[in-house]
Amino acid sequence: WEPALTSISLLATIIGLFVDKWLTEQERRKELLVALIHELFINLSISKDKVFNGQDLNKIKVYPRFEDTVLSAAISSGIFITKKDKELFRLMTTWKSLLINFNHRLNATDIYLFSNPTNEKITEMNSGLYSGLTRQQSVESLEKLAQHLLDNYYSETKINKDTMLYEK
Repeated sequence: WEPALTSISLLATIIGLFVDKWLTEQERRKELLVALIHELFINLSISKDKVFNGQDLNKIKVYPRFEDTVLSAAISSGIFITKKDKELFRLMTTWKSLLINFNHRLNATDIYLFSNPTNEKITEMNSGLYSGLTRQQSVESLEKLAQHLLDNYYSETKINKDTMLYEK
């Protein structure tokens, strides 16, 4: 009996290690998804910030930047490089590329405007940022990614469009 019990114990231990690893990965995946949704919520708020409303085009402004800390962690973690997450990964990398480009443009605008502000420069740059294609593409990509997460990952995150992420 002893060899059989030892074999069963050894098998149970090996299976337990794999199950524990799988559960840990699932928990990490869920935490990343929830954190990513929170970050996207923040970025959606930034995209609707009053400085982007197209008013006061002749005033110099400091534009808020999109956040990408969790997005970078989610992409680099490798957790979402699976067949079932193919579309999510594509949307994340597209959004990352666009937000980097848009944030760089905001940085360049700040440097340009604050180094030698003139009314013409300020109006021109603010108009470009308000109505520009880069901002439009960035916001559309952000909204697509957020909608994809809400539509396809509710079972893992329990977050939907009615979930209050932060108290008002």
